Amino acid sequence: MSYLQLFTNSKIISIRYSYFKYINYSITYIHFKYLPIYKSSILII
Repeated sequence: MSYLQLFTNSKIISIRYSYFKYINYSITYIHFKYLPIYKSSILII
């Protein structure tokens, strides 16, 4: 019972961790992809 609970908890944590990593990665990607465009548009204005 306790072992099963631990296993489920660790699976949930790892799923959350990978989800967080994915979100973090996409934020970084968007940041590096679109921030230079944003900055250059400010410079143009």
